[in-house]
Amino acid sequence: MQSSGTLDHIKRVHFVGIGGSGMSPLAEILHEQGYIITGSDWGESDNIHRLEGLGIHIYRGHAAENLGDSELLVYTSAVSSDNPELCAANAQGVPTIERGALLGEITRRYGNTIAVAGTHGKTSTSSMLSHTLLKADLDPSVFIGGRLPLIGANGRAGKSDTMVCEACEFQDHYLSMRPAVGIILNVDADHLEYFGSLEGVIASFRKFSELCGTLIVNADDANTLKAIEGLDKPVITCGLTDGSEWQAKNITCEDLKPYTGLPLGGYKFRMHQMSSAVGRVQLKYYDERCAEIRKAMNYFWDLLEGVPGIRAHRVDESDGSNMGGFYNAHGLYVPEELGGLSVTRFCEALRAEGVADAVPGVNAPLHAHGIFQTADVYHAGKPTRIANSDSDVRELDANLGESENIPALTFGVPWLKKFIPAEIEEYANAFRKVCENYKELLPGDTGNPPQVGGWHFYKHSDKK
Repeated sequence: MQSSGTLDHIKRVHFVGIGGSGMSPLAEILHEQGYIITGSDWGESDNIHRLEGLGIHIYRGHAAENLGDSELLVYTSAVSSDNPELCAANAQGVPTIERGALLGEITRRYGNTIAVAGTHGKTSTSSMLSHTLLKADLDPSVFIGGRLPLIGANGRAGKSDTMVCEACEFQDHYLSMRPAVGIILNVDADHLEYFGSLEGVIASFRKFSELCGTLIVNADDANTLKAIEGLDKPVITCGLTDGSEWQAKNITCEDLKPYTGLPLGGYKFRMHQMSSAVGRVQLKYYDERCAEIRKAMNYFWDLLEGVPGIRAHRVDESDGSNMGGFYNAHGLYVPEELGGLSVTRFCEALRAEGVADAVPGVNAPLHAHGIFQTADVYHAGKPTRIANSDSDVRELDANLGESENIPALTFGVPWLKKFIPAEIEEYANAFRKVCENYKELLPGDTGNPPQVGGWHFYKHSDKK
């Protein structure tokens, strides 16, 4: 176990927004390691109940006194600078750390951390890897971006020296890690509002590669190979390419034969698509599951019919089109109906109510918007009709006219994979509560920052 610095010589840690999907696993892991954990959050959630079942005390709401005698405060980028607990920590000289940095610190406390990186497929790959290790009774600690059915959560604290975690490139968060094994699934042009260009993304993955003990990489992805070119450390290659150390051959799947060779986003026969077949290929082509997702998403919008400030982004229940619309679901925001409340503040309030997926903008598939009548969403679960595209016209928000600043008018909603009315109603009630009490959120609203989210698109070809 390596020294982590920040966590040495302290025992009491307080989490602001402890019920979030990115916070609760970290709290559980530190609790298992003997730290005294407290936290605060709004409302109720499965994550909060899980942590309370472990004996962790969680305050409802945020107040300066919740900090108590904590020696470290953990926050996320969603926590505003005027949060009373964060302000109390700063006033008292209590150290604070952002969630992504803490994840890096925790991974360094395990001798066998396996970090799964890549533009696409991280959650699916880390989920299957975690499932395999758990079934093998290797008792890993787990931190992933989705709920793993085997444990009913998106993370757990194991007792072994092995940890599986997603390594997110967003704002270089993964550069605080020192994994024994790093996996790079693919490298693509994403988060360009931060990296600036594809070359900037590749340079970031290069830095991540240099921090890993051993690398496992997708030999089918040219950008990944460029990122590790000349790297002086053990590298294991896998893929469909001849010469890969681990090569997939003689792949057969009767259900997918009709789609073999199609240059569609969900199925390209690249290693990361294979590794995430349960999530992407099944979502794209298995009619029964797609139908349930469409039903769940539209029930969610039905519950919010007529709520001021919100417009639905519905999906057609008759076919499987508009896949991005519910792979990375978004809605249209109308600030004028909520006193001019910024979408940033709106989403901050939703996250406080337990809607972890509420993020301003970010790859929003608003086909109702004029610009999306001739363009397809890039990265919202991959382009839905990339086969019909002949030119890449990805642009940053700064290069678009004000009327086309999509992120300021969109917000993320939960990705509802199952039609479970009670769960869907819980999310819808959180949205309704925020909208009904919007006047309480107006004081201190500083508006949207210059970049509230990024999105990219491909221009459609006239050829069909």
